[in-house]
Amino acid sequence: MYKKKIKVKSIVAVALLLLLCMCFLCACIHTPPDETENLEYNIRLSGFYELENYSDCYTKEEYIMSFSQLKWYCSKVNSSAFDETDEENYNSEFNQVLRTYDDEYFEEKALIIAIHTGNLEFLGAEITAVKKEKEYFLAIEMTVTYWGGGTIAIAVPDKHWVFLIEIDKVGIVFDEYTRYEYIVEYEDDQKFLS
Repeated sequence: MYKKKIKVKSIVAVALLLLLCMCFLCACIHTPPDETENLEYNIRLSGFYELENYSDCYTKEEYIMSFSQLKWYCSKVNSSAFDETDEENYNSEFNQVLRTYDDEYFEEKALIIAIHTGNLEFLGAEITAVKKEKEYFLAIEMTVTYWGGGTIAIAVPDKHWVFLIEIDKVGIVFDEYTRYEYIVEYEDDQKFLS
């Protein structure tokens, strides 16, 4: 009987020792630090813009690293920024600003074109942070303001709030996976009724 007690105690001791070793080894696993980097940015353009013939199905952000990529983007979304034959839209404020970028700008900088689309109740948006996450992804924090007066049942086209965000080049970015963090605010009805 004495030998049985020693055997049981030995098994329990070995089990506890194994458990302690497992806990120690698991505690030593390296957890990577938060891989989010706040980026310095400059908002070059922000506001409602009539995007002339802009493709309605293309309302996302684009991370642009070169002048040729900017021209390609404009042709892809049907923008007339570099098309002098479109006299009506060529000189819009949005297109004029796009034409200020050149190869020299893109030597050290990049451009993010971000478009937020909203309905008639959409009043505006403001970028509060631009971050790079896990080396290849962007996160854009944005405050979006809507009219708080209730639903308006009028069929009108969506409005486009356009941001041209200038940042230092951050290497390769998979902009199709950009994550937005929205803070939604509603304006008081009284502000519009007075």
